[in-house]
Amino acid sequence: MNQNIFRSCACALALALLCACQTQQTITQSDTSQTVLKQGSLVYVAVPEKPGRDDERSYEGSDYQTAEACAKAFKQYAEVTLGRESQNLENALASARARKCDYMVKPEIRIWEDNPTEWNGERDRLEVDVETFETATGKTISRVVLKGKSRLMTFGDRPERMLIGFFEPHAAKLFGVKLSSAPGK
Repeated sequence: MNQNIFRSCACALALALLCACQTQQTITQSDTSQTVLKQGSLVYVAVPEKPGRDDERSYEGSDYQTAEACAKAFKQYAEVTLGRESQNLENALASARARKCDYMVKPEIRIWEDNPTEWNGERDRLEVDVETFETATGKTISRVVLKGKSRLMTFGDRPERMLIGFFEPHAAKLFGVKLSSAPGK
């Protein structure tokens, strides 16, 4: 009898720890556009204008890491050109047009919080605004805000670790692909 209670408690504890190790992601859509991008099209992914920052510091390199993760997600469905440096909207569209890209994707970091989660229980946070444009017209096709929170048991984790699989559900949706389970969760 005591062994059964011990096993039940051990299973419940293992399940609680497993749930605490999950990264949470939400996607907030600002528009209701049902435009589906053509697979195999040319896509330019711009580097965010500014690196992530919090109240205490700026995270150099987070802008390029964000663009790389975004480009990786889109490469599954399109030919992607990744920007080389931070660009404002006008310059990013000009670069996309110069490369004869069909679409331009512009991620912008809203929140990049690296917290000592293992000490204070406060999760790392990541929030990225992703706007997709038709390059020829400059018209916005889609605008979403992707939000992520790290797992509770991070032990030295950082926001850039959440970038793995972060953009995949959004890219899949834009290209009309249904994912069986969202990556990065």
